[in-house]
Amino acid sequence: MHTVYEGELIGLALAMHLLTFLRFKLNSYTIIGTDNQASIRALNNQRPHPGHHLLDGIHNAAEHLHTKQHRLSNPRTADPVTWNVINLQIHWTSGQQTSLQMREQTHLPN
Repeated sequence: MHTVYEGELIGLALAMHLLTFLRFKLNSYTIIGTDNQASIRALNNQRPHPGHHLLDGIHNAAEHLHTKQHRLSNPRTADPVTWNVINLQIHWTSGQQTSLQMREQTHLPN
């Protein structure tokens, strides 16, 4: 049996996966919204618990995304350092909130 929590984690993993396949540089903030606060809190929990393997997959996907974005922004360097390549954030949003409302709430430019 699977839980809503696991389903939300799989949704986050799929969002990371889709971002990784983009062929252009992500500018400024990259925000993923979810309506499950437990999933967001769990991303900072490194202790083993149910669904931990899904969190490992999300963390690995984030590292892969940073590496790919680094290659897109610095194609001539082989430097593996990927810090500060993109500003990836995961925010809680209500189920009805739109991306425009999310942008206004976080004070992001258009």
